[in-house]
Amino acid sequence: MSEVFISYVREDEAVVRHICRILTTNGIKVWLDKEQLEPGVRWKTSIENAIKRGLFFLSIHSRARQNRQESHVHEELILAIEHFRKRSYGTTWLIPIKIDDCEIENRPLGGGESILDLQWCDLRNWSNGISRLLIAIGVKHPVVDFRKPLGSGPIDLAPSA
Repeated sequence: MSEVFISYVREDEAVVRHICRILTTNGIKVWLDKEQLEPGVRWKTSIENAIKRGLFFLSIHSRARQNRQESHVHEELILAIEHFRKRSYGTTWLIPIKIDDCEIENRPLGGGESILDLQWCDLRNWSNGISRLLIAIGVKHPVVDFRKPLGSGPIDLAPSA
């Protein structure tokens, strides 16, 4: 079973929880700080260990993230880049994901490459984007609720009629 670490800002939590439900439905184990961090643990160490052992690192990008001057997502991305550089070339591991009309920050990966050299997943086109994400992380036959599209903005989490 694949395990993914999801890095996001709190403002995007509803969207991320929706993505988590779909990943879990498809047999993917998800590591989210609010779910896995137990009281009393050293949270920085726990997060770093989860990033290291994850089969994938999903970096959620949004206008909310773009507008945050300070956030732990910046530190998580730095840690992810350090671990990404140790992986063999051509390995899919760090996946930038766009959930709205934002810019993905141009972080260097080393070797003359930046995060912008990685193909990002566009969840603004919900049905195509979520299916492609699931396939990229190893789901052969994705199960997706296409009735909850992202469209051009955030996910509509209202229950389907």
